[in-house]
Amino acid sequence: MIKGLVLAVVIAAPLSAPTLSFAQTGGPVTRAQVRNDIFQIRKAGYDPQTDHVTYPDELQAAQRRVNAGQDGNASGSKIGATAQK
Repeated sequence: MIKGLVLAVVIAAPLSAPTLSFAQTGGPVTRAQVRNDIFQIRKAGYDPQTDHVTYPDELQAAQRRVNAGQDGNASGSKIGATAQK
């Protein structure tokens, strides 16, 4: 019984490690930061009300435009800072 439990833990440990590596390290995000991110995305041309067909592409394009505008601005956090495919 214990041998089976140890084997299950040994197998499960490496499988759970990649999910832990994607955790955000910047701390909790405030409501004001989320509202600012949404404002910036909409200002960059993204409209969630009309984007039903091209949803991921249009949102990612708006995120790239916002991030490109923030490259010279060290004070703002980048929206969608994860790697884009």
